Amino acid sequence: MAYGEDEEPPTGITRRQLVKGVALAGAGLATASVVVSGKMLLPPPIVLRGELKETFVYAAAKPSPGEVGIWWNDLAGQEVQVGHLPLWRGAAAVWRGLFDEEDKLILGSGLTSLLIRVPADRFRSPTEFAGKTIRLPATDTDPASVIVGIYDRCVHLCCNPGWHIKPVPEEFKVYLATPKTLLYGKDPIWCQCHNSQYDPMTLVWNNHPNGTRYIGARFVHGPATRGLPAVPLRLQGQTLVGDYDNPSWYTSYCR
Repeated sequence: MAYGEDEEPPTGITRRQLVKGVALAGAGLATASVVVSGKMLLPPPIVLRGELKETFVYAAAKPSPGEVGIWWNDLAGQEVQVGHLPLWRGAAAVWRGLFDEEDKLILGSGLTSLLIRVPADRFRSPTEFAGKTIRLPATDTDPASVIVGIYDRCVHLCCNPGWHIKPVPEEFKVYLATPKTLLYGKDPIWCQCHNSQYDPMTLVWNNHPNGTRYIGARFVHGPATRGLPAVPLRLQGQTLVGDYDNPSWYTSYCR
């Protein structure tokens, strides 16, 4: 499993806690209790309380053997800033987390997301998503670029895909459609659970089996059949903020 979830990080929260957090909070879902003959079979749902923020916060995690490392561990607990993401850099962060009175992230809260900066020249998204990525002008060292937000739950079986944490093996590079990342010698988003992959440079409309339509990173390989939902972004100063304007996109992410 990616990110070495069986090892405890020095700070922040573990990969396992990130996965649990998606089920516990942030999406506005309620857990139902089953009652038979007046007896409750399941315990009442866990209720987490705190101040909900639309910002993205880094959480530390240990890399698994063969992974290239988790560069954002040094930033655990901090909000994601534009300056943290040079071209081709991406990070997993907690979005819509709950914060306690000391302004610390409450463990088990929030939704995991990927924030990735890619070149703007080949980036494509539907017109309906205009203004919902962060576009940055060219500099002396980098071309014009885009920061795109992706909800980090694989639509196949709900695992957490990674971005450049581990190189994609050659046997998993038989693509249904050529990811634009490959044109730059870069791998797409890769879910190591069952090898589904997604192109963060190509956002397209997708259809969930329950009828929900959403915009997401294009599916290009593996057992998945549709894209990863995109997270609309905006800036609050230099801090990246998500807009929860289409809740059904994130409450129907996988079967």
